Amino acid sequence: MVGLWRARDPGELMAILESLPLSGWMTIETTPLSPHPNDPIRSR
Repeated sequence: MVGLWRARDPGELMAILESLPLSGWMTIETTPLSPHPNDPIRSR
């Protein structure tokens, strides 16, 4: 399963994910993402 979550820092993200009902049975791996330099929304 793949999910897309936004958080201010890794600690906040882990707190969010650990609050999920089935977090005890989940294997969680995170990959930090960054905006693409050509993203038109960034130029606004």
